[in-house]
Amino acid sequence: MSNCRVFVLVLLAALNNHSFCLDWNDSPQDNDVLSVCVGDDVTFPWDFQTAAYEDVKDVKWEYETNSTSKLIAFYSSGTFETSEMYAQRVSCESNGSLSMTDVTMKDSGMYTISVETQNQNGVGRYQRSVALRVEGNDSLFWLVVS
Repeated sequence: MSNCRVFVLVLLAALNNHSFCLDWNDSPQDNDVLSVCVGDDVTFPWDFQTAAYEDVKDVKWEYETNSTSKLIAFYSSGTFETSEMYAQRVSCESNGSLSMTDVTMKDSGMYTISVETQNQNGVGRYQRSVALRVEGNDSLFWLVVS
């Protein structure tokens, strides 16, 4: 009887084994802070790689501040699209990395990438977030005034 239980437990463990292997390739850790100055460009280096047997289904990049969440861009069915308000400012640099040009103070906040993959065992979901701190360029102001 106990051999039967062990077999059933091993079988259940094998059936529930969803092995997903997304690797973040030197991307920032969750809740890291990126600091830039007003007018700079910034890249969120969320470069990732999937296993050979794992397909990327969807990627979503979002911005959040003051309890407001905005979709920046998404990748689905082989197509990269940006939301209208970011269309002229963001681009996908590599498999997951996103660049934004001409940063303003309003761009300060939390940025998140969500990746959904699929393999023969099911769906895998991954997420990373970083905070962007945009600082004013006070030193340039003092140079102009002086």
